[in-house]
Amino acid sequence: MSGNFIACSEKVGVMRVWAASQKTHKAVYRLSVTGVSCVKSFPIDPFLFLIGFRDGSLGVYSVDKRHMLWNAAAGHSETIFDLAFKPDHPNVLATAGYDGLVKIWNLDARTLHRTMQNRNEKRSSPLFSLSWAPEDGTKLATSNIFGKITIWNYDTGEIVCDLQPGSEKKVSKVAWSPLDKSLLACGSSDNKAFVINLENSKMKIIRTYAHNDVVNGVAWNPFNK
Repeated sequence: MSGNFIACSEKVGVMRVWAASQKTHKAVYRLSVTGVSCVKSFPIDPFLFLIGFRDGSLGVYSVDKRHMLWNAAAGHSETIFDLAFKPDHPNVLATAGYDGLVKIWNLDARTLHRTMQNRNEKRSSPLFSLSWAPEDGTKLATSNIFGKITIWNYDTGEIVCDLQPGSEKKVSKVAWSPLDKSLLACGSSDNKAFVINLENSKMKIIRTYAHNDVVNGVAWNPFNK
């Protein structure tokens, strides 16, 4: 699918395939009756897409077969906001949603492996973003609506540590450095981006970047330049 890109609707479950050289879409795929909240391509198959839906369900769609290969209707109780493949295992997946849960899935067996929840939170805390630690994926990070970054242990499902880098405003995106498992970045609704150091199971802010408006995304240079 070189030169092509996809676009999905959060209102209806439709995915369109576009070519960069054309003004109209090449194909339309109807995925579900509910809207799409997030989508990722499979690292091992460019024709497979993992779809998170606004009703909390999760699906695997094949564009060459034009068919939903698998659907987990009881994924999350509400919208899935982010999903990511484990860096050392392309068939292990993490999802995070409005229900405040992290779910680990085994796509080989097409089963839910583990559900992780921050039981220290006294209020419902929707999770908007997640990111795996690079290389071995032994940890993952999430960000929530109240501005908190949480580090989880993949093997045990327990919380390693958490940090509130700014105010209690939403952190829309957290991203682990692909080259350094001690560094994370996040973008906050209090108009700031933060670089965070993780060492000895503790996080601390090492750099702050002020912006003129809400920071909805952050990304690392994969080549460290």
